Amino acid sequence: MTAQHPRYPSYKKTGLDWLPQVPEHWEVKRLKYIASPVLGKMLTSNEEKGYSLKPYLRAQNINWLVTNMGDVKEMYFSGDELKKLRLQKDDLLVSEGGEVGRTAIWKEELKECYIQNSVHKISFSPAYHSRYYLYLFLPTVKSVILMQS
Repeated sequence: MTAQHPRYPSYKKTGLDWLPQVPEHWEVKRLKYIASPVLGKMLTSNEEKGYSLKPYLRAQNINWLVTNMGDVKEMYFSGDELKKLRLQKDDLLVSEGGEVGRTAIWKEELKECYIQNSVHKISFSPAYHSRYYLYLFLPTVKSVILMQS
């Protein structure tokens, strides 16, 4: 069964091999112009002067559409890392480890949390909403759900 979508009156070329055309009124922009993608911190257990012990998410904490907060670990972060790697409400989280591409939206499940280098966080500009970009991953989510049922 495939979904039938109405055709738009006109289309334009995107210059992308994987998405050759889009409706004329759509914008095509590089992610870096609408969001700030950040890869997390390399795992470390060393305590250093001025570093703070904080909770962090790793690939195992990212499930399809939700975060698993059952086994959150802690590690030391510098002041600069605390600024760069702190999760903000509605950040899009993408797993790079385990089942690559698992994606969820951060809903402030913890008051303060950071990311390890098996997780990317994508913070969108105010005009853009992470939930719409989560839909880019939904074909994968749908196939995973179908395989599990």
